[in-house]
Amino acid sequence: MQSALNTTPTRKHEDLSFTTGLPARCAPCCIGESECYLTVSDLTDLRSIRELMEREGWKITRAFLLGASLPDSVVDGIPVIPIHHSTMLSRMNGAILHAVRDGAVTPVIHNGRVIGSLIEFDDRHELHVMNMTTSEEGDVFAQTESIYIQVDYILEKHGFTANDIIRHWNYLKNIGDSYQGFNLSRDAYFARHGITRYPAATGIESNLAGRQQVSISLEAIRPIDGFIEVRALQSGLQCEASEYGPKFSRGMVIDDQKRRLKKVHVSGTSHIGRDGRTLVSSDPRSDVSRTMEAIEHLLHKEDATFDDIAWSIVYCKDRSAYQSFLSLYDSKGWRFPYLPAFVNICRSELRFEMECFAATNY
Repeated sequence: MQSALNTTPTRKHEDLSFTTGLPARCAPCCIGESECYLTVSDLTDLRSIRELMEREGWKITRAFLLGASLPDSVVDGIPVIPIHHSTMLSRMNGAILHAVRDGAVTPVIHNGRVIGSLIEFDDRHELHVMNMTTSEEGDVFAQTESIYIQVDYILEKHGFTANDIIRHWNYLKNIGDSYQGFNLSRDAYFARHGITRYPAATGIESNLAGRQQVSISLEAIRPIDGFIEVRALQSGLQCEASEYGPKFSRGMVIDDQKRRLKKVHVSGTSHIGRDGRTLVSSDPRSDVSRTMEAIEHLLHKEDATFDDIAWSIVYCKDRSAYQSFLSLYDSKGWRFPYLPAFVNICRSELRFEMECFAATNY
């Protein structure tokens, strides 16, 4: 099975002439004049893509890498979030690259390695921190606490606070056993910082190396002028996650009122009902359909559609979930780019989850 990609460039009032040189297995989406995402379904294309982007004046700030490791010469200087298949042997791989053309990009270095990017635009500063782990031994609670100490140091060093975090990616080893301990540590961190507007988040299993129990990545934003509003996105189809345990928002919106542009981060979303309970079905098609309805509902609240999705990752517990997604994707005529990962989700009975990022003008 291969990842299906819409290889037609998504045009957001931007000249995409450079995309004519991209491989066919690459789906670009430019947002405004200064930001671009590329979904790549074959990691062997990464070197040529990076070289082309840099020739055209784009600076790659981060990458999701799915399913495989790469030589240092390919990813050198680019902070990455590795996502490993955990539920089955799969040769599927891919990447999602984020690049900017305007703004100053400074590598964030911690303990001798590049772990993120500081991006300074005229109207905002963004901090991307990727794949934070710890060498400290202990259970997932202790390791998460250790990582949060490092996160606070990095935030403060670059002029941010914990309240500036809008997005978290949390990858756990043996998520069925570790999710509760992780949540307890996250709760304590939010309480220490007085955080009540919880970031959007994804929590997924990953085959982390050695004794590592958890990897945390994040995105933070600090508006410089008064034209950018950051707010949490609530769902009418699902209750707030904090009502039944995990503290994260269903989504986060960055509303750029000067450019009349909204960016929507949709958290990892699955087939969960209004009361927080899993909507269990014997038919995986029903689980996938309910999940996509919940995502579509969140997008519609911000006047966005599936056509506005710049990148997405679909997390499938088994092949039946993935095949059901492919069937629905084709029948609906969707064209948004995605990468599939075969992983366990935060509840044993969940078999499908999707996260995405969308942008729309108004």
